[in-house]
Amino acid sequence: MTNIKVSVIIPIFRAEKFIEHCLTSLLCQTLEEIEIIAVDDKGNDQSMEIVKRLSQTHAKGSLIHIVEMPQNSGAAAARNKGFQYAQGEYVAFVDSDDWCEPTMYESLYQSAKHNEADWCYSYAVKEFENGKKEILQQISLPCGELTPTIRKKMLTHFVAYFWTSIYKKDFLAQNKIQFPLYRFSEDSYFVWMVVMHAQTFQCVPQVFYHYIVQPNSVSNTYNATKSIQKIEIFAQLLSTLQSEKRYDDYKEELDYLFIKKGALIPLCIYAIDNRHPKREEIQTLLGRILKIAPNYRDNNYFRSNWALRVLVGLFTFVPIFCCYVLNYYFRLKKVTF
Repeated sequence: MTNIKVSVIIPIFRAEKFIEHCLTSLLCQTLEEIEIIAVDDKGNDQSMEIVKRLSQTHAKGSLIHIVEMPQNSGAAAARNKGFQYAQGEYVAFVDSDDWCEPTMYESLYQSAKHNEADWCYSYAVKEFENGKKEILQQISLPCGELTPTIRKKMLTHFVAYFWTSIYKKDFLAQNKIQFPLYRFSEDSYFVWMVVMHAQTFQCVPQVFYHYIVQPNSVSNTYNATKSIQKIEIFAQLLSTLQSEKRYDDYKEELDYLFIKKGALIPLCIYAIDNRHPKREEIQTLLGRILKIAPNYRDNNYFRSNWALRVLVGLFTFVPIFCCYVLNYYFRLKKVTF
């Protein structure tokens, strides 16, 4: 059997409208040494029938391997399950309603392999129902060794688009990097663990991945649980890095990451979700944040970001007014997280 270079893992749950396009884009990859691990997360629709049909009728259908979850467990658990079956030198993760350009994995693999990188990422395009498109780029960084200086820059400026990348399988296994078993923001934890552990990285600055915004998807449906989960995800990230003794050298940057991603975004999600916000609920969220980062006001990155300071101040002192303004703004602009 040919050595597999990239294993692409797809959690599948109620994706019957999109999965054929997604899988076809993977079956048409120019990289021949690839496998597609379709993880059945028990959505009780026709998704898996479509997967099975393609595996039997498509010219490259034998590349598809089906793994079944015992019951619906969420995308994080499905990805972790798929990883157990991956045979590739590198692994990648695709969402079932998205699709990839045909040269994506060949380009990423060649760059990663040439430089023996733990991790190689590219760019994506975010596509909306109304036809609007938004290029999702990253900051420009010198590739190669992931030095402390570059790691600090990533922690303060990088965006966690986990599906634009390939990751060396042995690197993930050796560092025990998996998706935590939450149903929201589990991908953020995964990416930041990669950033904190990778020794080498590469970037292919091309748009390969098409991220399709589905209004009713998990990532674009808001509820109170989302805010709590995002705070807890970042709390778990900091706790894990503390236990691994990786936190202290990057304390300023990791605390700032928590303030931005683990604190401000949950508050904004609460504002989107609640047309009738309650002061005590906002205070509960602020209390959880203060428990994790009690001295956030002393953080140098936070002190230099006036917009962030103003927004946190509004949530602290005029929370109801802040929620009404943000709710109107986010819905008007159709902002997604």
